[in-house]
Amino acid sequence: MAGHGMPPQMVTLMKPWAVMMTLSVPKQNSGEFLDLKLYNIATRRNMQTHALESYEEQLSVFDSMSLADQKKMLAHTLAELDAMPAQFEKLRRAWLARDLAELQKVSNEQMPANDPANERLMEDLLDKRNHKMLQRMQPRLQEGRAFIAVGALHLPGEQGLLNLLEQRGYRVEAVY
Repeated sequence: MAGHGMPPQMVTLMKPWAVMMTLSVPKQNSGEFLDLKLYNIATRRNMQTHALESYEEQLSVFDSMSLADQKKMLAHTLAELDAMPAQFEKLRRAWLARDLAELQKVSNEQMPANDPANERLMEDLLDKRNHKMLQRMQPRLQEGRAFIAVGALHLPGEQGLLNLLEQRGYRVEAVY
């Protein structure tokens, strides 16, 4: 965790899921994660912003996990730590190639296979949240000219936002 800028005193206060998530994402070079960067751009342009979910809702996905499941997933993360830079690079390449199926495949490879705890986490982390976000983005979409930013793994799959939007009659196309 020191490589992520976390002093030992801070780590001892963290829940296992928070350590797992910190280790499961690439280190930040700028200190400004993408969500904050987009928010800052919108603020500088005097654009209205609307959240699709609160921080509390995001964190509740992990807080609802049992301590045993949190520890098991942290142990898996620690066991895979050396392989993570290569995984991050695969994810980056898939994203740049706009290959959402590959992005989903690489992400799934990082998770423990045939693990009910992982399956529950992914359902809570992606599928359930996708449906909530879909409902909450409707007013913005109806207003028109909406720019909606979500994490890349919310896009693909049967329960992904792209498919859910198409089911609602929206035409979805890549612009990058």
